[in-house]
Amino acid sequence: MINRRSDLNKLRTVTQGPQYAERAAHARVEADRGMYMLAKIESSAAIAGTIYRYLYTWTRAEIKLSTAGSGKDFQVRASETYYTGTALNICEAANTATFIGPGINPANIPSGFSFKPIAGYVLLFPQRRMTVGSTGTELVWCFYAANSIDGVCA
Repeated sequence: MINRRSDLNKLRTVTQGPQYAERAAHARVEADRGMYMLAKIESSAAIAGTIYRYLYTWTRAEIKLSTAGSGKDFQVRASETYYTGTALNICEAANTATFIGPGINPANIPSGFSFKPIAGYVLLFPQRRMTVGSTGTELVWCFYAANSIDGVCA
């Protein structure tokens, strides 16, 4: 009868191959790490009933090799273009007619300038929220980025 942990580990190594320990260690590291994903913001749409808030559409992206040994090109993952979705910008969560995150008073924005939605690449983080009329949850992707104020000086 096998009753010691070391005997069980030896048995696992023999039955599952010598790479078992490496796979198990890798799985523990992956489980401990927070999940996030690089994505390219494709478009934005104002959220009805809110001010200075947008729902963003995204496509999964990665940093690709531009030349041997360097990885500096951000690109949509060509093999996984099906991996798309929507996301919310946490920095916009408290936006009102008198406040723009992370601390701008819209009254102080000069004429000729305006609040802009996020564009480019972001790191997305998954969140869970309760579904209406249910005890279940749904996945919502979020990111944090301060919006720009852009325009032309008079």
